[in-house]
Amino acid sequence: MKLSQLSHQVIEQIKSCRRDEIGEKHEGLESWAYNFDFADKIEDKPELMNINGNYVLLPIRKEEHPNIKIFRSISSADGKTITLFFQNTTYSDDLFESGYLAICDQFPGEDFFLAIVYHEWFIFENPYEEGQIIK
Repeated sequence: MKLSQLSHQVIEQIKSCRRDEIGEKHEGLESWAYNFDFADKIEDKPELMNINGNYVLLPIRKEEHPNIKIFRSISSADGKTITLFFQNTTYSDDLFESGYLAICDQFPGEDFFLAIVYHEWFIFENPYEEGQIIK
């Protein structure tokens, strides 16, 4: 599935949505319209990604997709929300600077998920695997 396959009405509905975003020490509600309306080239626009058989729209440029490494993909019990922990090495491969968390809800009436939360995440090893306890 590609965004170009979606109707103009669905694209406009996406653009009217907002997400909670924290990145580069900035936080607040970001408009999805920004990702569409201010992209100069098609490569700068977002594109749906197939993650474990689910199509997900994240606020990242299409050309960054090859640099995405999914660490965890967790589906809610009802299957309508996906939580992702991933790394984007487009600008840095430093674990401290390249981790993200996204919470994505299924878009009403459609077969894809839209990020409603998009935060930087400082990647760390699972302390339970090393016998440590998170305090």
